[in-house]
Amino acid sequence: QDGRTIPMALVGMRIYTPNGQRSDDKGKYDGWSERFDEKIPLYSPRICQLNTMSSKQLIDDDEIDESLDSVIKPLEGMSRVWVVPRPRRCTSSEYMSLMSKFCEEGGLDTLIDIMDKEELSDKPNKFNLCILAILISAVSLPALIYHVSVINELAPKLVDKARSRLLKAPDRALREVKREHIEAIGKALESFNRRLLPKQERQGESDLLKLEVSLLCLQSSYMGRRIQGIRDLNQIIKFQRSNSASFNRAFIV
Repeated sequence: QDGRTIPMALVGMRIYTPNGQRSDDKGKYDGWSERFDEKIPLYSPRICQLNTMSSKQLIDDDEIDESLDSVIKPLEGMSRVWVVPRPRRCTSSEYMSLMSKFCEEGGLDTLIDIMDKEELSDKPNKFNLCILAILISAVSLPALIYHVSVINELAPKLVDKARSRLLKAPDRALREVKREHIEAIGKALESFNRRLLPKQERQGESDLLKLEVSLLCLQSSYMGRRIQGIRDLNQIIKFQRSNSASFNRAFIV
């Protein structure tokens, strides 16, 4: 077709084993019979070389292009540039306008003050870890589009405040909080650290926070929270075994 030669591969799924459930002229196997074999172009992403598609896309998405930050001008009525459109992230002018207005009117500063000054409580109608998770998550959602100057100025404060409030939370505040809320705080901090730290350093910070939270739970006077701490610590150890470790065994002990 069109004078082109397209190399094809005949792809099937059969694992030959003595205990296979099916058989053909080559022996017993597990998998699909020949009638399910399929001819696929060699350049198809379905049979591409390992790590050349999804993993590469993930690596590309990990990079933030900040080239516009130095040239973009503030929106009308704004004292500075708060957010910057990012190709493949967000280019909505309406969203940029709303976020700029929120920041210009002190939204970020207000949230930092709340996280800094409000006393943590275990009451549902008071400032608790659930509220902290909601606030830091809301502020972190646009983390990739904040102007680099905003990130450098405010993100370290947000990360420090949220991390400090979580790790210094009184035992009574840990009693009722759901695991999802603690995980939400961790994910929000990862979003900010994505702009602040290199990838390897960022992963180390994330793993360290998980370890510190699990130890915090282990020290709780509530049995349910201690059990959760044991489960989390077990997951950390499993992850360290199957992935490149952020810290060695002696550090965990």
